[in-house]
Amino acid sequence: MKILNQKYERLKNEQENVFKAQHEIQCQEITSQFKEQLHFARKISKSRLQRKRKKAIESKIAQIEHQLTKIFHSDTVLKLLVLSEYLLIDSLRDSCMEQLTRSPGERRKELLIEVLDDPALRSSLLPEITIRSMIQRLSTRALLEIENQGSLFVYYDIVQRELNSRSKNACVEYSKLKNNEIIDLKITLDKYENERRDIYRAGSWYPSYEDLEQSELEKNGKDDDITKKEGDKGDRDDDMVIKSNDDEEHFNLLNEPASWRDPPFPKILNYEMERRRKYATVKINKRNLPNALMLDPSETVVTLIKPHQYGTGHATLSRKAKSFGKWMMEFKIVHFPIKESSISIGFDVPRDLVEWKPKDKIAPTPRGTIDTLGQIGKRGVSMPGITKDNTYGRAGIAWKSDGKKSGGLSVINVAGKTFSELESFVQGDVLTFAFDQDNIIPRIQIYKNGEKVIPSGNCQRYLRNCIKDSYWKEKREHINLDGILMEGDLPIINYENYELLPSVNMYSTLRHGIGNPSVRCNFTGPFQYPLEGYEGYGADLNVGSNRRLSSRRK
Repeated sequence: MKILNQKYERLKNEQENVFKAQHEIQCQEITSQFKEQLHFARKISKSRLQRKRKKAIESKIAQIEHQLTKIFHSDTVLKLLVLSEYLLIDSLRDSCMEQLTRSPGERRKELLIEVLDDPALRSSLLPEITIRSMIQRLSTRALLEIENQGSLFVYYDIVQRELNSRSKNACVEYSKLKNNEIIDLKITLDKYENERRDIYRAGSWYPSYEDLEQSELEKNGKDDDITKKEGDKGDRDDDMVIKSNDDEEHFNLLNEPASWRDPPFPKILNYEMERRRKYATVKINKRNLPNALMLDPSETVVTLIKPHQYGTGHATLSRKAKSFGKWMMEFKIVHFPIKESSISIGFDVPRDLVEWKPKDKIAPTPRGTIDTLGQIGKRGVSMPGITKDNTYGRAGIAWKSDGKKSGGLSVINVAGKTFSELESFVQGDVLTFAFDQDNIIPRIQIYKNGEKVIPSGNCQRYLRNCIKDSYWKEKREHINLDGILMEGDLPIINYENYELLPSVNMYSTLRHGIGNPSVRCNFTGPFQYPLEGYEGYGADLNVGSNRRLSSRRK
């Protein structure tokens, strides 16, 4: 089976390399053609003929805008809206709502903001559903502007509900972004904020009247200068004129970017970044570390120091259900005695204590009758994948080995059950655990030295049957796991309500003088065997650092 897996992986890698080479060639060709077309388009756009055409189009648009303004003037548009509701003219109502909520350009305020104090908004003929629909059409910055004016607006509560709804959607959206994407979003927000402070006098997303008056004066002066220069240069259609820096500043002041209308939410973005920064310091938790284990100064290397005792170390932070991301971590088996020792690595459920003392006399060794799961020889011990929590009855997933290359013991403990495995890990091996929360059914994949570990058929069937049974009980529907789970994937049974954190469990008699079991945990990278699309469980998140994991294997 192992030879077949290796052959499959080799063929898969060769095919991926061929596709990647073809993709790079196609990308280069597309990029080259795009640059040529872009250069040609810029050359044409700067010609005098194109400028004349542009001015003609702008003049036509200005005429249409002027006609719309005359019809839907700020003094009459609300009256027309009320009339449309009274006469039940849907087309007139939609046109009025469009004019009230659309962005007028040149960074001016939406018309609805200008008429907030109009008594027509309080008319009994104007139903609340129409008001709600207009508020939903407004841009985010318009809603923020109304919110800043306080509760004087009669429909202030609807504005707050809409902002809260968008904030919740943004919270979910930001949580789905990768670290480099959330950093780019933060840089974009900072850019908008700096532009706003440089252009506007007040701390608003809209210019004041003084800003607009100054801009119009500058525009008229620039237009006179450009007309004079063009007259001096002649009437050739192919004459090229490049805008000056002053023209660009004026252009940026009057013509707003569309992204300004819905800027990111600063508080939610900062909260998401602070939440992720906590994972950048993921280590082994020394607060509930048992006496049988010892940490090095970096708090990432765990060593067993007491004989005849099981010791479990947990990471400092966990991943929960209804979250997103694809995470990975590596565990280097630094030392593993091949006699009377075991190491178990994987995920455990959070718990306050990983060991506890019974009420009566403590047994000198962990041997004896197991009265309850996790209690060995009357000594309380947390075993990842075996010991269930007291609240939900959940257990984690862990791969356990006795350190022998052949003839040894290797099992996978999951959901309180144990499944024997043919493959084991020994000293010097690097174990990679991949946690995919983006999958429909969250799953865990195990790799040894870069090769995917395929658990036994009994283990995979048991977990898949549990998923199917649970899905049927909750939704009364059958779920087809083909394409959702691949061979070797370990699905999370409690996929709607789980909380898992990395863990290391060790045991040894330490009688033979051949060293103590020791494991080095790597939660942040760089990784020896990186996985494509996965980030470090404790991936670094610093603005200005756009580090991404290199990809080698999917």
